[in-house]
Amino acid sequence: MLKCKFTGQWPPVEEVACYIKPAAYVSLEWALHYWDLILQRPVVCTAVVTRVGRLKRVHFMESYGGARVEYNIEYSAITNIPRHFGIERLGEAKARIAVPERALLDWIHVRRPSEYLLRSWVDEIDLESIDPEKLKDYSAHYHPRVRRLAQQVLQLGAQV
Repeated sequence: MLKCKFTGQWPPVEEVACYIKPAAYVSLEWALHYWDLILQRPVVCTAVVTRVGRLKRVHFMESYGGARVEYNIEYSAITNIPRHFGIERLGEAKARIAVPERALLDWIHVRRPSEYLLRSWVDEIDLESIDPEKLKDYSAHYHPRVRRLAQQVLQLGAQV
């Protein structure tokens, strides 16, 4: 993967993450920010794979109008969840990203938040873009604890 010959820019971090590990898809905080569910831009792009292997973290830099931005690409393994739902391709790129509902479930699954952390985090997330039916359907593939916390997120979001 090389810089674009016309613009001299590196490809977006999502493309780099999926180029390094072709079976990966971008999820967790990075996908939630991509879909405008969280405002704060993460500095770690988490890509989900079925097996991490030796390469777990990659340092990445890109330039926008002369300003240099640095990121880390982190690979996290999710092995027991099917990969046939909730993932979209980014334009014509080879990059794939989790839809909002899948990204939220992946975040709960990987980060394993306490109920206290979940309550404080719900205040910072825009849940209007989450489809409750889709979340319920997708959560059937996850551990019961993830399903329970996802339901709690929706209930807490309704209270805000």
